[in-house]
Amino acid sequence: MKEYSDRELNQMICFLKVTNVAQIQYISRNNPDNEDAGDLVLFDFMTSSHLTEQQLVATALDSGFELNKHINWEEVDGKLKEE
Repeated sequence: MKEYSDRELNQMICFLKVTNVAQIQYISRNNPDNEDAGDLVLFDFMTSSHLTEQQLVATALDSGFELNKHINWEEVDGKLKEE
């Protein structure tokens, strides 16, 4: 699997949020006593479930996310209003 930067992962989280697919946030580290240890834990508030980084990437790509693609927010907003 391709390695994604923190910026790319954050772009995916934002994309999923504005397209109303998921409400994902980083909630804590696996080892809260040590900031440098462990991965940040992803949580989707829409499904009340934890996600792995791989699940985040798969969901974003399956939902139409493309790296470095300009997003037409008016088009996204229009699709949300139709639903």
